[in-house]
Parts: sequence; C-alpha cells; structure tokens
Amino acid sequence: MPKRLFALIAVLTLFLAACGNDDDDDATPPPADNGVTDPGDEGDEPSDPPENGEGATVESDGMAFSPATVEISAGETVTWNGSSLPHTVTSTDGPMDFDESLSTGDSVSITFDEPGTYEYECTFHQGMTGTIVVS
Repeated sequence: MPKRLFALIAVLTLFLAACGNDDDDDATPPPADNGVTDPGDEGDEPSDPPENGEGATVESDGMAFSPATVEISAGETVTWNGSSLPHTVTSTDGPMDFDESLSTGDSVSITFDEPGTYEYECTFHQGMTGTIVVS
C-alpha cells in the first residue's frame, strides 16, 4: 500500500508541475528557481538581477523564451523551465558552446563562468531565441 500511495503522490506532483503557473502570487516556485524573473516582462528587456545573486530563471513560454535577455554575473547560473512543449537551449554565438534538451515540464541549468554575450535558440522552433549577458 505505501508504494501505491507514493506513486500516486509522485504522479500528482508531476501533473501539478506540468500545469504551469497562472501568475498566482501565492504559488510556490519549483526548487530549481533561484532568482525568478518576472514572466510578465517584455521579452526584449533585460531581466532585473535577482536579489539573491545566484542567477536567473528563463521560462520557455510556449514559443518564446521569457525574458528573452537576462543579465548575470560571471559564475552565476541560468535555469530554463520547460513548458508543455519540448525545447532545446542551443548556443549560436558566444564564449562557450552548449546544447541542452528541455523536456516537457523539466528544467535545465547552465553556469556561465566567462563574461560575454551568449546567444542561443531552440532548434525545434524557428525564431525562438534568447541572450545571456554575463558581466
């Protein structure tokens, strides 16, 4: 019986995580969020630096990365949260190459140690691009 209860709790947790955030201020962010940027920000505006100084979070909001541009300090981490669609986080220009798969509802994190501007895209969705500025 305990195994079934655990399985049910795990399934419900995954279901609720996949449902997304309805911008309810009472919602608890997932544990990977360390410096959530406002998903309501305009995609072309740089994100505000997170208060905890540990990085930024990018939402794969349907067919766009939100915010489209984030600014962090060297050594900080950017976490991308998946949506209901699979995506990639694939570098197109910058001091470091990266290519990560972002499964439905999952997250992926990359630490940027070298200052510079990192351009990236989703290889599945043409025009879905973003920029990481590391100072």
